[in-house]
Amino acid sequence: MTPEAIGECLPAKLAKQGYKTVALHAAFGAMYRRVNWYPVIGFDDLVFRENLPFEGTQCYSFPGYCDRHLLDVVRKKLGHEKVFLYWLSLNSHIPYDRRDVENYREAVCHKAFGDAYSDQLCGYQNLHVQFFEGLAKLAEEESLKGVEVVVVGDHAPIFNDSASRVRFKQEQVPMLRFVVQ
Repeated sequence: MTPEAIGECLPAKLAKQGYKTVALHAAFGAMYRRVNWYPVIGFDDLVFRENLPFEGTQCYSFPGYCDRHLLDVVRKKLGHEKVFLYWLSLNSHIPYDRRDVENYREAVCHKAFGDAYSDQLCGYQNLHVQFFEGLAKLAEEESLKGVEVVVVGDHAPIFNDSASRVRFKQEQVPMLRFVVQ
């Protein structure tokens, strides 16, 4: 993989405009060989599990740290004037392990899905609520005013059961975009 072969990706374009480009993922950099190809597409600061600045407990769903433990890292990395930070979440992905949720709440699932939902769907919902509550708290910080946030999935939600899958449009990927006020 070379820059010539792939063209100019967004991180490389932004780096040329003076942005610090940061890639953050709480799994090991060898996963999908990201440690090798992220620099090729323009990331100059790679933060993976092996170089995260803390010793937390690993997630149950994947070998790495849970997303909720990365908010301080995100805050620190966004402390520069011009930053493009790409945060690939780790545990808000199948298998949606309930033990990765700090404050698991059945009420969240009842409110979203009524009385009929699988454990996997409820875990999914709780993991996303946990992520967005953390993101909302981060967005309240004065130092982050003006930061543009884009949250996008890399595919439609995945479930082992068809009753959960049919709740989502399989050909659509969820996206949320806002500017911190």
